[in-house]
Amino acid sequence: MKLFIKDDAVSESLGFILLAFILTMAISIVLMIGYPIYQNTITQAHMQNMEEGFLLLSANANKVALYDSPIQSSELKLYGGSLWLRNDGYFNITYTTETGLRDNYNYTIQVIEYALNDKSIAYIMGATCEKTGSTSIMMSEPAMYKNDTTGSNYTMVIPIINYQNDMGALAGTGLARLTISSPYYAKMVGTLSYPPATHVEHVKEIYITMKSSYSDCFCRYFQDRFGFTVVSSTGGELTMMHTYEDPGITLYIIPCQLSVEVN
Repeated sequence: MKLFIKDDAVSESLGFILLAFILTMAISIVLMIGYPIYQNTITQAHMQNMEEGFLLLSANANKVALYDSPIQSSELKLYGGSLWLRNDGYFNITYTTETGLRDNYNYTIQVIEYALNDKSIAYIMGATCEKTGSTSIMMSEPAMYKNDTTGSNYTMVIPIINYQNDMGALAGTGLARLTISSPYYAKMVGTLSYPPATHVEHVKEIYITMKSSYSDCFCRYFQDRFGFTVVSSTGGELTMMHTYEDPGITLYIIPCQLSVEVN
């Protein structure tokens, strides 16, 4: 009696196993390469939406800070990440007048900030700034002002924006509505009472020292907009200065207090 052995069944099984292995490897490679790309695309789209939201928030908050409106509201759509109000360093102004009078003002920098992974967007001192890693860019400028004249008509205005309350922190997914109002608004009579501004004439020299997560973009702003020169940069602290010809300039420092609520 002869015994016949066929390899068809074995070949078919090996082919099935090989096909399954190839499919598994292909799916794994797609997931390993494609999923991070997909997640990055989703994150970029969300950050773009958040940028637009913060630009609108900045415009509305500046209206309240500069007394153009008693109250404004903005909406931000959260898809992960965290939104909070926090302290972020300090902003110091030192000036010297033509008579030799020297004085300085020290302020705590406060920011409304959204952070996701290594990216963050902030409303800081009237500006909208975005930071990736350790580098920041300014997306909209603060409400600082200088005229383009020389001599005694040269005027520089620096608003300092801070908050009277803490809005807490939000995280997760959902819609956050921020209501920003002026504590100087009297609802009963519908009027605004303004806090006193610092007004100094014949300023010959100004030093600005700033330490913040967004110092680098503010440094570029003061250089390009006001002609300041960087004096020192140490440990995240930047010092800039500018001198003015006779008879100096007129400097206004305006304190702007805001109240913020999240619904």
